[in-house]
Amino acid sequence: VLRRFSRSWKIHLRCTYCISGSNNYIFKELLGNSACPLQGFGSLYSLQRNQVATYTSYIRGLFLNGDKMIDASAARSIACKTDSHLFYLQLLAWHAFTKTDSFCTASIVDDAYKNLVYHYEPHMRDMGNRLTQKQLNYLRALLNHTENICSKDSLEHYKLGRSSNIARVKQSLMIKGIIEIQNGVVMIVDPLFSYWLKKHT
Repeated sequence: VLRRFSRSWKIHLRCTYCISGSNNYIFKELLGNSACPLQGFGSLYSLQRNQVATYTSYIRGLFLNGDKMIDASAARSIACKTDSHLFYLQLLAWHAFTKTDSFCTASIVDDAYKNLVYHYEPHMRDMGNRLTQKQLNYLRALLNHTENICSKDSLEHYKLGRSSNIARVKQSLMIKGIIEIQNGVVMIVDPLFSYWLKKHT
Protein backbone atom coordinates (compact mmCIF):
# COMPACT_ATOMS: atom_id res chain seq x y z
CA VAL A 1 0.00 0.00 0.00
CA LEU A 2 2.78 2.47 0.93
CA ARG A 3 4.61 1.73 -2.33
CA ARG A 4 1.43 2.50 -4.27
CA PHE A 5 1.17 5.81 -2.42
CA SER A 6 4.80 6.54 -3.22
CA ARG A 7 4.40 5.81 -6.94
CA SER A 8 1.22 7.89 -7.09
CA TRP A 9 2.59 10.90 -5.20
CA LYS A 10 5.70 11.06 -7.39
CA ILE A 11 3.60 12.09 -10.39
CA HIS A 12 1.40 14.60 -8.53
CA LEU A 13 2.35 18.20 -9.21
CA ARG A 14 1.40 21.46 -7.48
CA CYS A 15 -0.62 19.78 -4.75
CA THR A 16 -0.35 19.35 -1.00
CA TYR A 17 -1.72 16.61 1.24
CA CYS A 18 -2.38 16.90 4.95
CA ILE A 19 -2.48 13.62 6.89
CA SER A 20 -3.36 13.89 10.55
CA GLY A 21 -3.28 11.47 13.44
CA SER A 22 -2.42 11.16 17.12
CA ASN A 23 0.50 8.71 16.93
CA ASN A 24 3.58 10.87 16.32
CA TYR A 25 5.91 7.87 16.42
CA ILE A 26 4.19 6.19 13.46
CA PHE A 27 4.37 9.40 11.40
CA LYS A 28 8.07 9.78 12.22
CA GLU A 29 8.66 6.23 10.99
CA LEU A 30 6.63 6.80 7.82
CA LEU A 31 8.39 10.02 6.83
CA GLY A 32 11.85 9.61 8.36
CA ASN A 33 12.77 5.94 8.07
CA SER A 34 14.94 5.28 5.00
CA ALA A 35 13.41 1.79 4.71
CA CYS A 36 9.91 3.23 4.27
CA PRO A 37 8.68 4.10 0.74
CA LEU A 38 7.30 7.42 2.02
CA GLN A 39 10.63 8.59 3.43
CA GLY A 40 11.27 12.20 2.45
CA PHE A 41 7.79 12.81 1.09
CA GLY A 42 6.71 15.27 3.74
CA SER A 43 7.30 17.12 6.97
CA LEU A 44 6.02 16.29 10.42
CA TYR A 45 4.45 19.02 12.52
CA SER A 46 3.58 18.22 16.12
CA LEU A 47 0.73 20.37 17.36
CA GLN A 48 1.10 21.56 20.93
CA ARG A 49 -1.90 21.78 23.21
CA ASN A 50 -3.10 25.30 23.86
CA GLN A 51 -3.10 26.94 27.26
CA VAL A 52 -6.08 26.39 29.56
CA ALA A 53 -6.93 30.11 29.39
CA THR A 54 -7.25 29.92 25.60
CA TYR A 55 -9.69 27.03 25.79
CA THR A 56 -11.65 28.63 28.62
CA SER A 57 -12.73 31.50 26.37
CA TYR A 58 -13.29 29.02 23.50
CA ILE A 59 -15.66 26.92 25.64
CA ARG A 60 -17.59 29.99 26.81
CA GLY A 61 -18.00 30.94 23.16
CA LEU A 62 -19.42 27.49 22.35
CA PHE A 63 -22.07 27.92 25.05
CA LEU A 64 -22.90 31.45 23.94
CA ASN A 65 -23.41 30.22 20.38
CA GLY A 66 -26.01 27.81 21.78
CA ASP A 67 -27.76 30.57 23.77
CA LYS A 68 -26.48 29.23 27.08
CA MET A 69 -23.97 30.48 29.64
CA ILE A 70 -21.17 28.76 31.50
CA ASP A 71 -19.38 29.88 34.63
CA ALA A 72 -15.69 30.78 34.03
CA SER A 73 -14.53 28.23 36.62
CA ALA A 74 -16.70 25.54 34.99
CA ALA A 75 -15.20 26.30 31.56
CA ARG A 76 -11.73 26.14 33.07
CA SER A 77 -12.64 22.83 34.71
CA ILE A 78 -13.50 21.33 31.30
CA ALA A 79 -10.08 22.32 29.94
CA CYS A 80 -8.27 21.03 33.04
CA LYS A 81 -10.12 17.72 33.27
CA THR A 82 -9.29 16.95 29.63
CA ASP A 83 -5.72 18.30 29.86
CA SER A 84 -6.58 20.58 26.90
CA HIS A 85 -6.90 17.50 24.65
CA LEU A 86 -9.15 18.97 21.94
CA PHE A 87 -11.16 15.80 21.19
CA TYR A 88 -12.10 15.15 24.82
CA LEU A 89 -12.46 18.86 25.54
CA GLN A 90 -15.11 19.27 22.85
CA LEU A 91 -16.81 16.04 23.90
CA LEU A 92 -16.96 17.03 27.56
CA ALA A 93 -18.18 20.51 26.63
CA TRP A 94 -20.95 18.94 24.56
CA HIS A 95 -21.96 16.60 27.42
CA ALA A 96 -22.06 19.56 29.80
CA PHE A 97 -24.00 21.63 27.27
CA THR A 98 -26.71 18.96 26.87
CA LYS A 99 -27.11 18.79 30.67
CA THR A 100 -27.47 22.58 30.97
CA ASP A 101 -30.81 24.37 30.88
CA SER A 102 -29.44 27.89 30.78
CA PHE A 103 -26.36 28.24 33.03
CA CYS A 104 -23.64 25.59 33.38
CA THR A 105 -21.87 25.21 36.72
CA ALA A 106 -18.87 23.21 37.91
CA SER A 107 -21.16 20.55 39.38
CA ILE A 108 -22.78 20.01 35.97
CA VAL A 109 -19.29 19.61 34.45
CA ASP A 110 -18.39 17.08 37.16
CA ASP A 111 -21.52 15.08 36.37
CA ALA A 112 -20.82 15.25 32.62
CA TYR A 113 -17.24 14.07 33.22
CA LYS A 114 -18.47 11.05 35.18
CA ASN A 115 -20.73 10.14 32.25
CA LEU A 116 -17.82 10.53 29.81
CA VAL A 117 -15.58 8.27 31.89
CA TYR A 118 -18.36 5.70 32.20
CA HIS A 119 -18.89 5.73 28.43
CA TYR A 120 -15.20 5.12 27.69
CA GLU A 121 -14.61 2.66 30.56
CA PRO A 122 -14.65 -0.48 28.31
CA HIS A 123 -12.20 1.12 25.88
CA MET A 124 -9.85 2.18 28.69
CA ARG A 125 -10.00 -1.30 30.21
CA ASP A 126 -9.17 -2.82 26.82
CA MET A 127 -6.20 -0.46 26.46
CA GLY A 128 -4.95 -1.45 29.90
CA ASN A 129 -5.36 -5.17 29.21
CA ARG A 130 -3.18 -4.84 26.11
CA LEU A 131 -0.22 -3.57 28.14
CA THR A 132 2.38 -5.67 29.92
CA GLN A 133 2.89 -5.34 33.65
CA LYS A 134 6.18 -3.48 33.15
CA GLN A 135 4.46 -1.02 30.78
CA LEU A 136 1.73 -0.42 33.37
CA ASN A 137 4.34 0.01 36.11
CA TYR A 138 6.23 2.56 34.00
CA LEU A 139 3.02 4.52 33.40
CA ARG A 140 2.32 4.45 37.13
CA ALA A 141 5.77 5.95 37.72
CA LEU A 142 4.94 8.72 35.23
CA LEU A 143 1.62 9.42 36.93
CA ASN A 144 3.42 9.71 40.27
CA HIS A 145 5.83 12.26 38.71
CA THR A 146 8.83 10.10 39.57
CA GLU A 147 11.88 12.26 38.84
CA ASN A 148 14.47 9.56 38.18
CA ILE A 149 12.75 6.39 37.00
CA CYS A 150 16.12 4.77 36.26
CA SER A 151 17.32 5.09 39.86
CA LYS A 152 17.76 1.88 41.84
CA ASP A 153 14.99 2.81 44.29
CA SER A 154 12.50 3.62 41.50
CA LEU A 155 13.31 0.46 39.56
CA GLU A 156 12.70 -1.63 42.66
CA HIS A 157 9.61 0.28 43.77
CA TYR A 158 7.89 0.01 40.39
CA LYS A 159 9.24 -3.48 39.62
CA LEU A 160 10.80 -2.39 36.34
CA GLY A 161 13.81 -4.71 36.47
CA ARG A 162 17.07 -3.36 35.06
CA SER A 163 17.50 0.24 33.88
CA SER A 164 18.08 -1.08 30.36
CA ASN A 165 14.39 -2.10 30.32
CA ILE A 166 13.25 1.53 30.46
CA ALA A 167 14.24 2.40 26.89
CA ARG A 168 12.45 -0.68 25.55
CA VAL A 169 9.31 0.04 27.59
CA LYS A 170 9.25 3.67 26.43
CA GLN A 171 9.75 2.63 22.80
CA SER A 172 6.94 0.08 22.94
CA LEU A 173 4.55 2.60 24.55
CA MET A 174 5.41 5.21 21.92
CA ILE A 175 4.70 2.72 19.13
CA LYS A 176 1.33 1.98 20.72
CA GLY A 177 0.60 5.71 20.86
CA ILE A 178 0.25 5.63 24.66
CA ILE A 179 3.02 8.13 25.40
CA GLU A 180 4.83 10.86 23.52
CA ILE A 181 7.72 13.19 24.24
CA GLN A 182 7.07 16.92 24.11
CA ASN A 183 9.92 19.34 24.82
CA GLY A 184 11.88 16.52 26.44
CA VAL A 185 9.01 15.57 28.75
CA VAL A 186 7.37 12.13 28.56
CA MET A 187 3.60 12.43 28.78
CA ILE A 188 0.61 10.11 28.47
CA VAL A 189 -1.28 11.09 25.31
CA ASP A 190 -4.83 10.24 26.40
CA PRO A 191 -5.98 12.20 29.49
CA LEU A 192 -8.94 9.89 30.04
CA PHE A 193 -6.63 6.88 30.05
CA SER A 194 -4.45 8.70 32.62
CA TYR A 195 -7.50 9.15 34.83
CA TRP A 196 -8.43 5.48 34.40
CA LEU A 197 -4.91 4.35 35.26
CA LYS A 198 -4.90 6.43 38.45
CA LYS A 199 -8.06 4.67 39.57
CA HIS A 200 -7.17 1.12 38.56
CA THR A 201 -3.39 0.64 38.95
